[in-house]
Amino acid sequence: MGDVVGAVVGFPGVVFSSALAVVICFWLLVAVGATRADSFDEDADLDAVRLGGVPVAVAVSLFVVAGWAAGVTGSVTLARADLRGVAHAASELGLLLVSTGAGWTAARAVRRPLARRFPATTAPPPGPAVPAPAEPGRPGGTAPGGAVAVPRGPSAPA
Repeated sequence: MGDVVGAVVGFPGVVFSSALAVVICFWLLVAVGATRADSFDEDADLDAVRLGGVPVAVAVSLFVVAGWAAGVTGSVTLARADLRGVAHAASELGLLLVSTGAGWTAARAVRRPLARRFPATTAPPPGPAVPAPAEPGRPGGTAPGGAVAVPRGPSAPA
């Protein structure tokens, strides 16, 4: 048990453990209705890293969970290898890179079947659509004094 706790709070596991804490808190906020699962969809284009087709939060959550699992498993294995010095530091850095790659690969593999469950485009946020007010002097707007503005064109009398 001590090996697992050490792997979770030690390098490189702490990188994914911190991200996992953020992911868990985010999904708790979604569960209580404080935010939406597609909150970040307008901010990031996951097609560039071949993780598109699902909401950003889902893709990042898959990446973090898989990377965390790979990192903790690798850290426990490295702790039992009893490496010292530069070999230990190099193996931990390599483990961080491998667990990042494993997280990305697992997220891509799980994303494919999930992509069918999500629509291709995100729907607008719920709520009433409020049209923007017309500007004064424009058709449909109001002129000074509250009169309805009448459009004037080249053929309209002045």
